[in-house]
Amino acid sequence: MKFIKSMFERSVKLKSFKDILVCDKCESEQIMVHDTRIIQGIKRRRRICAVCGNRTTTYEISKEDLELLLAKENEHG
Repeated sequence: MKFIKSMFERSVKLKSFKDILVCDKCESEQIMVHDTRIIQGIKRRRRICAVCGNRTTTYEISKEDLELLLAKENEHG
């Protein structure tokens, strides 16, 4: 859950989702979605850079689901 909290805190500071969609290797903004799967309400997207072929995975969750998840964690310690 610490990972989810840190990602939420980071995403709140961003102006838009595009701010983080650049390739880690070549910094290109030409990122394509290769595969999308929904696992327990969380979208997992495999992305590929069109320039260098670098692969990365992103996870997307609605604000409401994230708040519910964090509330459950706080109840359990």
